[in-house]
Amino acid sequence: MTPRELDGMQLDTLLEAARLQNLQPSPALLARVMQDACEMQPQPALTPVPRPSMRGGVLMQILALFSGFGAAGAGLATAGLAGIWLGFAQPAPLATPVEAVSAVLQGAGDDAIDGEDADMVELIPSFDGWLAEG
Repeated sequence: MTPRELDGMQLDTLLEAARLQNLQPSPALLARVMQDACEMQPQPALTPVPRPSMRGGVLMQILALFSGFGAAGAGLATAGLAGIWLGFAQPAPLATPVEAVSAVLQGAGDDAIDGEDADMVELIPSFDGWLAEG
């Protein structure tokens, strides 16, 4: 009898009989599977990690503490110094928009900026300003 020859009642009877059977793998099979699985697990390599020596004084220990930053620390220091420089010595093209905006925010209004000066404020300067000599 092939599966195509079974009608609905015969198929239900066959599936019910299969459902009632208690098919469990034998304990010997489970033990062999677990043994094979344990053998296939990668084993970690046990290599000793050398401990850094703390020779030198306190200054060398502080330098060793900060030397781990590498390129990230150098980039962070460069960005910090550039920020301090831009905050302290503000470039000339940025001075006019900053002064205009700060005067408006402080409530000076039309007293600080008259109609002619308000037209001169460039919040996004052009490239020509960077090419000017002098």
